[in-house]
Amino acid sequence: MGKTRLFIRPNAVNRFGTTSIYIRYSHNDSQIDYSTNEMIEPRFWDSRLQQVKKSFKGHSGINNYLQEFKSKMDDLKRQLQMKGIEPTVKNFKEAYLKQNSPQQTETKSPYALDYWEQFIKFEIETKRIVKGTQVHYKASYNVLKDFETFTSTRIEFRNLDNNLYNKLLFYLYESRDNNPNTVSGRIKHLKCLCEWAVDTLQIQVNPAYKKYIRPSCESFSVSLSREQLDKIYLADLSDSKKLCEVRDLFIIGCASAFRYSDFKELTPAHIKANHIVKFVNKTKSEIKVPLNAYSQAVISKYNGVLPKAPAKFNKLLKEVAKRAGLTEMVEVITMPGGRVKKEQKEFYKLVASHVARRSWATQSVANGVSIPISMKITGHKTPKEFLKYIKNTEQAIDSAVTKAWNTLPTNEDKKENQTQGNVPARRV
Repeated sequence: MGKTRLFIRPNAVNRFGTTSIYIRYSHNDSQIDYSTNEMIEPRFWDSRLQQVKKSFKGHSGINNYLQEFKSKMDDLKRQLQMKGIEPTVKNFKEAYLKQNSPQQTETKSPYALDYWEQFIKFEIETKRIVKGTQVHYKASYNVLKDFETFTSTRIEFRNLDNNLYNKLLFYLYESRDNNPNTVSGRIKHLKCLCEWAVDTLQIQVNPAYKKYIRPSCESFSVSLSREQLDKIYLADLSDSKKLCEVRDLFIIGCASAFRYSDFKELTPAHIKANHIVKFVNKTKSEIKVPLNAYSQAVISKYNGVLPKAPAKFNKLLKEVAKRAGLTEMVEVITMPGGRVKKEQKEFYKLVASHVARRSWATQSVANGVSIPISMKITGHKTPKEFLKYIKNTEQAIDSAVTKAWNTLPTNEDKKENQTQGNVPARRV
């Protein structure tokens, strides 16, 4: 039997100290949550009575609205039952969306998400977007559909105003607990859809979408110091052929700056004269990387025929890093829901395939390779994007600052300054 319940998430408050009031519909072991579009400070919420406390000014109006909202959902459940339809979460969701989404008429602007598939097809055919990007676009479509259901909002090209933008931000942060970079990706894809609709189909779109700001934050990531890289390179993995192969492929990544999608595809045909030359999948450009001691050693070990990457590469790589002794604790900072979260993790748990590329960038710059030359290898277009890859520079910073501030003046310096008149002679 379906039930409805009003509730809040006390720990999910925004920067103003308030949190959203939700209503949950549950049936057997399934449930779905909807926003009531009302917010309250947790201290003013009575979870037992499922209402705003009387100590809150204006409690009566909000509680009347909440009860009316709840009554409509209870009525919807009864309507399904009267029609002989089991009020499962799926059936309830369909009925709720149909009831709360206005029907498209000639006076309505086109429904934006109806064009999503056509938009993706255009991106594939004209921009040749890779499968990874296609997956991200599909994920954004599903998130926007869920947003419509959760907030009873219909995304039409004409209603892409500031109000919809704020509702979308609130949903992504508060309901999905997304970090700013994930939110930025969803906003980016929605804006790309709008630009395509204007430029290609000449559809009239609310120009307010151009002002949709994409939030961002620096993603937490790690790279290997030379000492850590050598620990992995020298780790005794003789009891596991698979771990050895994963380690060696990772070393190739660290020594070449190729992405996982590229270094896992390397063949003898890519080894030309003292270089690795490969057409890169993401940027669709040829990259030529000089061989070095690390890459030459691995390539020689396999006579030029590198092993294939296993399906669980990252999981096995973490085991490699653990066995190499990279177990020191590090502080990991993330921003779920836009809020700073700090936790302690062992370093090896953070090692993944993309760490190889970051490690190459960090070690190259730390050892004197200029940023322009490094960017030629990594394929970055701007220094700003490239510098995001530079990690673990504490040692270089310590060395430079210590060198600059590690010398105190001597008595000889004092005498010289007094002689030159820079320091007044001390009176006896």
